[in-house]
Amino acid sequence: MKKVIVVVLLLSLSLALFAGVSSISVPIDSDAYRIIDTAELKGIIPSQPDVKPYTYDKVKGLLETIYSSSKTSEGERRVIESFIENFERSLGVDRDASLSKILKNGYFSGPKVENVDLIVGAKFKTQNTFGFGNDKAFDSRNKLTAYIRGELFDSLSIYMDFGMCLDKIDHRAFLITDFTHECEGFYMTLLGNQADIVQSPFTAFGDGFAMNPEVAASLFNDTLSIRFGAVKRDWGPGLNNLGLSGSARTFDGFEFTLNPASWFSISVLTGSLGKSYLPMKGEADPIGDKELHSNTFDNNFSIQRIEIEPLSGFKAAIFESVVWRKRFELAYLNPLCVYMFAQNYIGDFDNVMAGLDFSYTWNGIGRFYAALALDEFNSLNGGKVLSSARNIIALQAGMEVAVPFGYFGKITVQGTYIPPFFGSHYTYRGSENPWGSSSMATAYVNKGGTLSYPLYPDSMELLVSFDASLGKGFTLDLEVKDQMRSAQYSTDEYGTTLNNIINYYQQLYGDGFNYVDKDFLSYIWNNIVSVSAVVKKEFSEFPIALNCGLQCIVDTRRSYSFNEKVKWYRNYEMVDDGSKLEDGVPVETGSSLKYNPGNGTVMGHDWSTSVRFAVSIGFSLYY
Repeated sequence: MKKVIVVVLLLSLSLALFAGVSSISVPIDSDAYRIIDTAELKGIIPSQPDVKPYTYDKVKGLLETIYSSSKTSEGERRVIESFIENFERSLGVDRDASLSKILKNGYFSGPKVENVDLIVGAKFKTQNTFGFGNDKAFDSRNKLTAYIRGELFDSLSIYMDFGMCLDKIDHRAFLITDFTHECEGFYMTLLGNQADIVQSPFTAFGDGFAMNPEVAASLFNDTLSIRFGAVKRDWGPGLNNLGLSGSARTFDGFEFTLNPASWFSISVLTGSLGKSYLPMKGEADPIGDKELHSNTFDNNFSIQRIEIEPLSGFKAAIFESVVWRKRFELAYLNPLCVYMFAQNYIGDFDNVMAGLDFSYTWNGIGRFYAALALDEFNSLNGGKVLSSARNIIALQAGMEVAVPFGYFGKITVQGTYIPPFFGSHYTYRGSENPWGSSSMATAYVNKGGTLSYPLYPDSMELLVSFDASLGKGFTLDLEVKDQMRSAQYSTDEYGTTLNNIINYYQQLYGDGFNYVDKDFLSYIWNNIVSVSAVVKKEFSEFPIALNCGLQCIVDTRRSYSFNEKVKWYRNYEMVDDGSKLEDGVPVETGSSLKYNPGNGTVMGHDWSTSVRFAVSIGFSLYY
């Protein structure tokens, strides 16, 4: 017990001495969140907000509480001690400016001068993935980052970085819904021809840049947290969520969280979205990527979320979000505005989504959570709330259970359903755009990926994962995913009308476009089972981390075609007068948007299965 008291005092002292940078966010892929989540499940700490990332100050405080709890084992305390050691190193607590310390810590810290306290450092990581199957694949990511972190005037925390990427991109080495990259904008090349890196898979290495700047402050004893930056965010329960998912690409945004009471908090964010610069062969149609690269997707994003905990262990939340054209618009900047009403009086140009979720934590056992998100809700439709095609409702439910194997180990079981057309919105022609002359689309897409759960529309996923620390710097992550995709409303060979994860070809409205009710199970054409294992090793003597992983992907596909008796597609463009229809088809034609009412897909009887493996090896220094 004496050891616990000493460590707690040291932790408190380090917080007091270096509070100036404590408002900077802890990346959402940090093991700290698993430790915190497991401690919640075991009843060591009360339930925490589902709006992440947390600040360094908050995470260190929670780890201190977990460490000092009588419910924490000696092995778990050793894990926290090792974590805190690396945590403080990354914070810059060690002020020793000797060469040996600079080499060990990866940064240089000078004395505090006139309300300015800065450290300057660098870090490096590499991740290489090899794919084996029908196609050989090789994906290599290499990133060197220089950064400045510090405190200004004892009130603002800052982080500024400049990352140089040297990547060879190959999406075939991954499960496509897991594929992403860090480069911001487009890749360039100093080593070969530009033609080698214009679409995945690259045939050469391309160089690019990545940055995650952040300015943050915590006021009134952390009652109000403010952040302006480009960081990964995760707003909701579970492994990724339906609102703003941890899998989404970063974007610059201004956000704040107000937490005036332990049972209530409100979070608001407005940010600027980006375009896609990486067409991909095969699964993701290059034609769609060309569209995503255009000015059609010059959009902003706003989201607000209210969480309440009326009963101990029971938490509920409601959120609303909107994707809107880049312009000056006060309505979506007002944290007390209801987005749905605002977009109606503005002119119904924008794309609004709303949702709610809840969770119940049974101390010592686990947590159950569920969520839904409404992208479009037409009516009760005679009680067919979920089956009506005009009601676009995504669903998610899951359970987290703390397990005794390893340290801070937990098992997560989760199911997610993303309906047809989720996240999409109709496109306005340039002549219909009141804020410019280009076409305007407001799908829930940022830099080519979805802002919501990383799954194709009209798909369902069942997931089981296990995460734990094994001691001596080792962690283990196991995951099994089964993804099922339907072709009921499909209008292309990929089983849906989407490109790059999200369907930006909208559901078509009007009396001429009569969609039949959803029948997901009758039109399943693709089932993918992914099994993966990742082991990571961190060294306490030196800030090095190694990781290696193995993944097996079993991809089963069923043939399907379209009933020739049903005209399952129409070539047309939007017309000013929606009544100008002949047999449900606009008179003016030109664009190639397609229409399948949902009863024109004929399923075949032939199935084919392919198996591929992926091996990944990674190394990081000073992370």
